[in-house]
Amino acid sequence: MENRLIKRLLRIFSIIILAILVIILVAVVGLFVYEPSPAQDFSFSSAGKTIQLSDGRTLAYLDIGNPEGRPLFYFHGGPGSRLEGLLFDELNQQLGIRMIALDRPGFGLSDFQKDRTYLDWSNDVSELADQLRIDQFAVLGWGPLCKRRFTPKRVD
Repeated sequence: MENRLIKRLLRIFSIIILAILVIILVAVVGLFVYEPSPAQDFSFSSAGKTIQLSDGRTLAYLDIGNPEGRPLFYFHGGPGSRLEGLLFDELNQQLGIRMIALDRPGFGLSDFQKDRTYLDWSNDVSELADQLRIDQFAVLGWGPLCKRRFTPKRVD
C-alpha cells in the first residue's frame, strides 16, 4: 500500500515537472520567434518628440516632469507606450524628477527593429541620453534586463 502511494506521488510529481519544463520551453521559443508588428505610421497620439538613431530608425520619447530635475528613463511594458509617462507628470513635478518615457521599437511612434533582442535596448537608450546631453540617469521599467545592460557609470 505504501509502495503504491509513493509510486503515485512520484508519477504526479513527474507530470508537474514535465509541465513546468514545457512551459519554460514554450516561453524560450517565444522569445526567439516573436516579432511585433511594425507601427506603420499608426499611433493614438503624437505627443512627445522623436529622434533619428544612428541606424536610421526613429525613436519616440516623452520628456515630462521637472525639466531641471534628476533624469529618469521610464521603460513601458508590453503592450504600452511612452504615453504611460503622462500618468506620472504631476508627481514628477512635485518630486523634482525629469522623466523621459520612451516607445520601445515597434511600439507607438518608434520604428520596428528587425532581429532585435532585449539586450539591444540599452544602445537605443544610451544614444537618446547622448543626444539629450544626459550623462547620468536612473531607470524605471518592467523586466529583469531594465538596468543590467547599461554602463554602471551612467545609471545610478
